[in-house]
Amino acid sequence: MHFEGNMINDIILEVGYNHLGSEKLFLNYAKIAAANANSITFQYRSTGVEQSLKLGLGIVLEGLEIVCSVFPNCRIGLAVDSLDGFEAAVTNFDFCKVLSVSSNSDWCIDALNKYSEFPTYFSLGLTNINQLSQLHPLFTNPKFSFPIYTSFLKDGSDISHYEISELFRRFNRVCYGHHQSSTSSLIASLGAFDFQHVFIYLTLFSEKQYNPDSCHSLDVRELDYVKSFCQKTQAMRSQDPRSSYAQFSG
Repeated sequence: MHFEGNMINDIILEVGYNHLGSEKLFLNYAKIAAANANSITFQYRSTGVEQSLKLGLGIVLEGLEIVCSVFPNCRIGLAVDSLDGFEAAVTNFDFCKVLSVSSNSDWCIDALNKYSEFPTYFSLGLTNINQLSQLHPLFTNPKFSFPIYTSFLKDGSDISHYEISELFRRFNRVCYGHHQSSTSSLIASLGAFDFQHVFIYLTLFSEKQYNPDSCHSLDVRELDYVKSFCQKTQAMRSQDPRSSYAQFSG
C-alpha cells in the first residue's frame, strides 16, 4: 500500500451530515469539496445519525460518479462504521476510513485482515495514548501498515501535542483529523507535526444556521488560509527537515 503526495496535496475534505439528508445539498457538497482538495470522503453510517439525515448508498455512489466526471484525478473515500460500508468502499472507492466508533469491533478486525492491501485510515477518535493498550494487537504493532488518524475534542479542551508525539513514536505514519470550527488548533498542530494526511470536516453554512457537524467542521472559506499555511510550512521543512516537533521527538 502506497500513499503519494505531500501534506498540501493530502488535505482530505470530509462530507459529513451537514447536507441534512438533502440529495441536492449532498451533491453540492461533493462538488465543492472536490474543487478544493485532491482527496475527499463521504460518510456512510449505519448508527449514530438521525434517520432523516441518512442517504442511501445509491445516492452516495451517484455523488461519486459526478465528482469523478468533473474531477477525474480526485481520490474519493468512504468513511464507515459497518462491514457493509467497508466492502462498499473496497468495491467502489479509492480508500476507506473506519470511524472510531468501530475501531475495536470484530468486523473491523476481520475486514482489515481480509482487505489488508486496500488503503485504509483507522480512526482512533480522541488522541488518548492510554486507549491504545485496549486495542487489538493488529493496531498496536509498530509496523502497522495503515495510517493512524487522530483527533481532538470538539470543544477544544484536553488538546495535547504530547499525545500526538507519542503516536509518532509508536507508528510509522500518523494523520490528523480536525474536529473543530476554529482553525487555531489546526494551524498549531500542522506547524508542530509533519502529518502525512489531514482530514477536515467541511461546512458551507454560517454559524447562525443549523447543521449537525457545526461544532467540528470548518467553513469552506477558511480553506485558502489553511492551504497557504501548509505551503509555507512545507517549504520550510524542505529546507530543514528538523523543523517539526515530530522529527525531534522520534
